[in-house]
Amino acid sequence: MAGIQRIADSFGLTPRRVQQLAKEPGFPKVARGDYDETACLRWYVKFLQEKLSAGTIRSDGQVTGRERYDTAKAEIAELELAEKRKQILTVADYEQAMTALINPARHELLAIEARLRPIIGADAAAKCGAEIKRSLRALVEDEVSA
Repeated sequence: MAGIQRIADSFGLTPRRVQQLAKEPGFPKVARGDYDETACLRWYVKFLQEKLSAGTIRSDGQVTGRERYDTAKAEIAELELAEKRKQILTVADYEQAMTALINPARHELLAIEARLRPIIGADAAAKCGAEIKRSLRALVEDEVSA
């Protein structure tokens, strides 16, 4: 007789996985938390052989095509649900929102040169305007390269 921890250690599983397997039909247990180790090993080998022959697991441990398909289908459903709940921001929505924020700020920054001209003179205002334009171009280039 063996407990869950001993079965888990013998099979290379977690105790939780042993508890899950114990709920499977035919899993041999003597009493609650008490198992016949040899009978459990035979059952587990048969259980894995059936899964291999059914194609639900592969001998190399990789997932099957069906599992990949099911996973992809579930992820698509999650994305669609999140989009319906407005939890996903599309690229188009993001670009539209950023344009609405950036364009007015850009126009205000470019207008600084004209407002400075009567205060600091045309040459100094032109230098400020050139620096503002250079900084805006650098921001755009940084955003494009990111």
